[in-house]
Amino acid sequence: MPVPTERPPRAARPLIRPERRAAYRNRLIESRLTPNAISLTGAALNLLAAVLVTQDLWVLAGLSFVVGSVMDTLDGRYSRMSGKGTPFGAFLDSTLDRLEEGVVLAAVASHFAEEGRSLAVVAVVLAVLASLMVSYTRARAEALGVECKVGVATRPVRVVIIATGLLFEGLGLLDISMYVLAALSLFTVGQRIVHVRKALNAPPPRPPPRRNASAPMGYTPSLTLPSTRGLRTDVTPTNGNGAGPQRDGQVRVAILGVGNCASAFVQGVHFYRDADPAQAVPGLMHVDLGGYHVRDIEFTAAFDIDADKVGKDLGEAIWAGQNNTLKFADVPAKVGVEVHRGMTHDGLGKYLSQKIDKAPGQTADIAQILQDTQTDVVVSYLPVGSEQATKWYVEQVLEAGCGFVNCIPVFIAREDYWNKRFEKAGVPIVGDDIKSQVGATIVHRTLARLFGDRGVKMLRTSQLNVGGNMDFYNMLERERLESKKISKTNAVTSILDHELPADDVYIGPSDYVPWLTDRKWAHIRVEGQAFGDVPLNLEMKLEVWDSPNSAGIVIDAVRCCKLALDHGVGGQLDGPSSYLMKSPMHQRPDHLAREATERFIAEHAPDAQTAQAAQRAAEQAAKSPSAVEH
Repeated sequence: MPVPTERPPRAARPLIRPERRAAYRNRLIESRLTPNAISLTGAALNLLAAVLVTQDLWVLAGLSFVVGSVMDTLDGRYSRMSGKGTPFGAFLDSTLDRLEEGVVLAAVASHFAEEGRSLAVVAVVLAVLASLMVSYTRARAEALGVECKVGVATRPVRVVIIATGLLFEGLGLLDISMYVLAALSLFTVGQRIVHVRKALNAPPPRPPPRRNASAPMGYTPSLTLPSTRGLRTDVTPTNGNGAGPQRDGQVRVAILGVGNCASAFVQGVHFYRDADPAQAVPGLMHVDLGGYHVRDIEFTAAFDIDADKVGKDLGEAIWAGQNNTLKFADVPAKVGVEVHRGMTHDGLGKYLSQKIDKAPGQTADIAQILQDTQTDVVVSYLPVGSEQATKWYVEQVLEAGCGFVNCIPVFIAREDYWNKRFEKAGVPIVGDDIKSQVGATIVHRTLARLFGDRGVKMLRTSQLNVGGNMDFYNMLERERLESKKISKTNAVTSILDHELPADDVYIGPSDYVPWLTDRKWAHIRVEGQAFGDVPLNLEMKLEVWDSPNSAGIVIDAVRCCKLALDHGVGGQLDGPSSYLMKSPMHQRPDHLAREATERFIAEHAPDAQTAQAAQRAAEQAAKSPSAVEH
């Protein structure tokens, strides 16, 4: 009897199906394909379908219409998935959707007219008008703040009805499909009118609850504060997703990009974890900001693409790769946070790719990790010029329901489109482009304000910056500098009482000097016209360690974000953004920006003592009419 032999194990497949899908998705996202290209291709296919209708090629027309309409459906999904969407892209998509459907139906009406089927022509005309009204009622409702996606004849349903009529015209279904389309579209318009009327007459709904890890479901103790001047005195903590006041004592933070700035941020939290709240700390608004001490910041997740960092603990990764900032605090090598593989997109430019090896493997499920770690706030330290990567990460942040601190000059918080997205999601954002404690921009602003306060007319100015970190190396790729230059220039020129010609202002990074490591030299020159049109010129040099110079600002920003989350405040935080960022939605002189931020802290403080301290700080800021001494 033959001895049974053990069956050799099957060779493992290199990629299981979900991994293969993820690989294809990531390649697609990092390709040059844009949502607008998908929209335009869909439009071309629908125009082709209309031409085929005029030639009585019904099956081909139906197939062309189906494929074109599917592409119109996918462009929005791809836009959200890839982060490549723009406000204009959303506008173009909606416009083309209406045009494509109308063109195909116009061709069908022409066919009916040629055959003398007047009733069918009337049905097509009604279908066109009603389908436009379906879209119009939704747009008008959303302008009034009412979400309006109700109704039977939504875009996918209309596509199915039209496609059925085209593909089976030989069976006499085309005219029937037009009657059905007209009737259902008109009915949907009526549904939406009724829905909007009810929504506008109903009391405002409570936002969905924000998950609270530390409090059990249903935890809603009432907290009454002693009366303070001009402050909210009744706060009802709840658990919920931005739904209302809730506190769990921690600020859970995730980091995008574990470079020098992340290193300084992590070091700063450890350096000041035992700071006395009664003492002033250089670079922090308050040791205890709105009830959150520096030590309440807890790191929950980190993402990078550098092979030297991915897979390591955050405490080790902050010293890995090309990081070269100053060590000013002892950070444990194991803080219990793994650096996950992030999305590359346009985050790895021409010069960075010469220094950094991209980590193997697939992009981690960012949104799921943020949810699993119960992250409150995500801080973006992506490289300058990471336009598409930033927008992709913002989509993940919105999906996870986290606050966002945008430390780089990709304009998110100041843009109305993104601000509305954050407002709708009920989560806050502070941005864009972090200020330093005393950096080139803030010094340049102060000099510009000094000239204005003293009656000197600024004629021209320049700011030339050099440094030796990867930020400066990355910015050797001049194409990545546009938003950085805009951000720094606006931060300075917004303080002026008059507009300078573009050729008389140069503000921006200039060159990379490796031996400077994380130090930055800023050379500032201001040329002005004083009394009697006599020239008055000023030159100065500022030298700083670049990354620690902004770490305290980020510590304040994440705690402001957490306060907003506690109270269900969504969208751009106006005071904190104007004080902590170079390119907020609304620029203010720094003393007014600080006053607005202190008032924000006072309004959302958890107890009377903290609120009164912030209120006193706001009043002190208000008493300083200028950022400079006269």
